[in-house]
Amino acid sequence: MQRIDNDVGELRAGLFTDNGLYISECIDVSFRDARAPDRLFYPKYRAFFANGDLFPIHLLVADQYEVHKKTSDPVRARYPWLLDREADYVQDPARHLPPGLWGELTAVMASLGLQYCGVDFAVSARPEDCGKLVLFECNAAMANRIGVLPDGSPIQRQWRTVTLAAHTALCERSGVPAWPFTLKRGLIFSLDM
Repeated sequence: MQRIDNDVGELRAGLFTDNGLYISECIDVSFRDARAPDRLFYPKYRAFFANGDLFPIHLLVADQYEVHKKTSDPVRARYPWLLDREADYVQDPARHLPPGLWGELTAVMASLGLQYCGVDFAVSARPEDCGKLVLFECNAAMANRIGVLPDGSPIQRQWRTVTLAAHTALCERSGVPAWPFTLKRGLIFSLDM
């Protein structure tokens, strides 16, 4: 992914691939904080919709436009208060986000008609649509990275909740009773139903 801030003349031949080029509008979702006045932060929230409920998973924050765990970890290590923001989101997303946004996101996810689906999103910081929902991706095959999380972390607990909800939803939809199962060794814990 590459951000183009000026005109299309910035596009270089190297950006094109055999599959073409996908271009979408860039909506500013960045924020500043008085604890790091020289930094511009970029958030990426993740939630999962399973069995009719929306579950907050994590809030990654990087100091560059492309936000992934590998770009977020060093920033969150340098500014540990960002982990408090993540915990706040995971604990109570409706309170953490602008009023009504969590309900709006839940309605959007329900409208997809899927029993299980992940979503990455943020909140617009552009003056003309400040506080509105910005969806980056909705994906029914979004990765579950439970195995790389520290045992007992709030995010790991959220993944456990989502995994159980998805299991229940898929069993109900298939007309079979839910069964106890254990995740593969190395994935930290067993799921006992």
